[in-house]
Amino acid sequence: ADGEYLLTLTAVDFAGNTYTTSATYYIDTTAPELPTALAATGAAGSITLTWTASVSTDVIGYQIFMSDTEAGIAAMTEPTRTVGAVSSSTFETAANETKYFMIKALDGAGNVSSATAVVSAVASKDEQNPAMKYLAPENGYASRYPNVYLSLRAQDNFRIKQFVIEYKQKEA
Repeated sequence: ADGEYLLTLTAVDFAGNTYTTSATYYIDTTAPELPTALAATGAAGSITLTWTASVSTDVIGYQIFMSDTEAGIAAMTEPTRTVGAVSSSTFETAANETKYFMIKALDGAGNVSSATAVVSAVASKDEQNPAMKYLAPENGYASRYPNVYLSLRAQDNFRIKQFVIEYKQKEA
């Protein structure tokens, strides 16, 4: 039956000396309550899931299931991703693709809740240019050394794929 159990071990040697130790363990076969208010929101190249945490106090994480079809998600037995005790997770995905999601709560004993309802979202196309936030050395920098050490920082609403840096002597 579910509950707290105490295991006690006593070792006795041939001289009659004893040593006793004990440990507490728990039997928990009760599934946690499922999370609620699952929502999926598409953005540039990604979909973010948000939910309200399970009310069960022993939840250690959530199993997230993602599929290209609603029928496909119903057939899944293994999660796409397992996250800790958080209330959101973001997935990168191609623009204009619909993804379907459901989640389950996971407790410390390994019990899994029933699944949430399936939600879906579409990732939008990234149409915003990245912005250069910092570049050093600054324009007009002078040095007597032939090597220039660069430092840069850029920002984008999705992610930056690459930096292309060209370094050449300016033509007279």
